Parts: sequence; structure tokens; C-alpha cells
Amino acid sequence: LMHRKPYGRTAPLISPIMWCNIVVQAIFQLTVLGYMYFVLFKGDHGKHANTFVFNTFVFMQLFNEINARRPDALNVFDGFWKNRYFVSVLLVTVLFQILLVESTFGTVVGTTSLTNREWLTSVAVGALALPIAALGKLAWRL
Repeated sequence: LMHRKPYGRTAPLISPIMWCNIVVQAIFQLTVLGYMYFVLFKGDHGKHANTFVFNTFVFMQLFNEINARRPDALNVFDGFWKNRYFVSVLLVTVLFQILLVESTFGTVVGTTSLTNREWLTSVAVGALALPIAALGKLAWRL
């Protein structure tokens, strides 16, 4: 039934490898978002620039959720489709993000529509969280 032994009562809630993943993702996300906000869009902090940065942030978080499933494994996709609830949460997150950016809900939260290229860029930059996490895990093993 269980794939590993349960942790003891005195075991820390956040393991050392989890701390490593948290630090690596924080550095990655702060670097990318800081670059986008202060260098790429310097002086232009209007709705469109903010929407693009926000969209990129959401996809970074989405791919980080996939990394967090298996904090100690390099292959984070092993058994990915077995957990229908997890996959459902990811799909609902993507659906809500599309609705927030591309529909009239955007006027409520202050977003504007993005071009196809901007969507692709947001998802691609967010997906970089996967190899960045793998590099962090490899470095941890050294």
C-alpha cells in the first residue's frame, strides 16, 4: 500500500532536499521575474506588461507543482497520470488562468489579452522550472 516508510514524529516537516528545491526555485523565479519586470519592461508597467509577468509567474508555479510531487527524484513525471486529482488541479489552474487573461474576467482582475507568442513564451519560461529543479537535485546529490 505504501511506497515508503512513514516519517517519525520528530522528523522535520520540510526535509533538506525540499529546502534545496525551495531555494533553487526562489532564486530562479526571482531572477526571471525581476529581469522581466525591471529590465525587459523597464518603465512600462502597464496592464499588458503586468499581465505577461503574472502569466509567466503562474506557469512557473504550475511547473513547480510538478517538481514538488517528487522532491527527491529526477523523473518527476513517473506516475504522473496515476493521480487524477493532481492532474485535475493542474488542468483547472490552466483553465482559470486562460479565463483570467483572455475573457471578461480580466477586467475584474486587471489583466489584458496576450498574443499567442506571449502565451508560448510564458509557458516556455515557466517550463524551465523543470530542468532548473533537476539541476538543483543533481547538485544536491554531489
